[in-house]
Amino acid sequence: MGAGFSEHGRNILGEVAAANALINSMGKSLQGHVRLSVPTGLGHSMLSPLLVKFKHRYPDITLDVVFDNRIHNLVSEDVEVALRIISTPPDSVVATEIGMVEWVVCGSPGYLATQPPLRDLADLKDHAIVCASPIGQKLKAFGTRGTGSDAVREQVALEPTLSSENFAFLKDGVLGDLGLGIFPLYAIGAELDAGSLLPVLADYHISVFGSRLYMLTMPNRYQTMATRYLLNFLKTELQALWPQPRRMPPLDAHDEA
Repeated sequence: MGAGFSEHGRNILGEVAAANALINSMGKSLQGHVRLSVPTGLGHSMLSPLLVKFKHRYPDITLDVVFDNRIHNLVSEDVEVALRIISTPPDSVVATEIGMVEWVVCGSPGYLATQPPLRDLADLKDHAIVCASPIGQKLKAFGTRGTGSDAVREQVALEPTLSSENFAFLKDGVLGDLGLGIFPLYAIGAELDAGSLLPVLADYHISVFGSRLYMLTMPNRYQTMATRYLLNFLKTELQALWPQPRRMPPLDAHDEA
């Protein structure tokens, strides 16, 4: 009950703040404050320039940006907007899908030249793995090969030899011949196009941490004008930039991550 009263109080304060912001912004540029939580890798690779662009467009909106990979409680963290890569969003939030996330297993030409070819998902256990790790859990990679009734689903537990929440650091490790990396396509698209990273196990649909990017908000929290503008801006800009999967997942594939 205490949590319910606390959230109700936040809603009232939010509505008062929104009304004051609307009054203060009459005849002025849009004002307000938004607390935003974004995944570390996505934040650095795609969201940083977008948020700078948003600030140039709406300089009087203050942003508090938290780089965090946890699926945390939007109420307790006082977060208005969260972006998360997950397969199924929690029932307690309003989720807007931005796009599908394609995961790619890849290595540098130098590393792959010294290794036997990979044919099955289980072959990953014979390699040094460079990848982010789930907090407090073992890393599991899921793979689906084939389509329809012929689809075969597999999984393998992995222990990364180099792990971090910083995709740029992990990517440098893979480029430096330290092992195989597992990355979302948006983080390594340029390197794949340039040939500095080469995909392996390309006949699999891979899932690690989630299959889709969602924008999450609380259903019972009043949204200020600043929050609404940020939501619309991020949805429009991200959907325009979001890389299309190079190969579509099997129609009946389900994500277990």
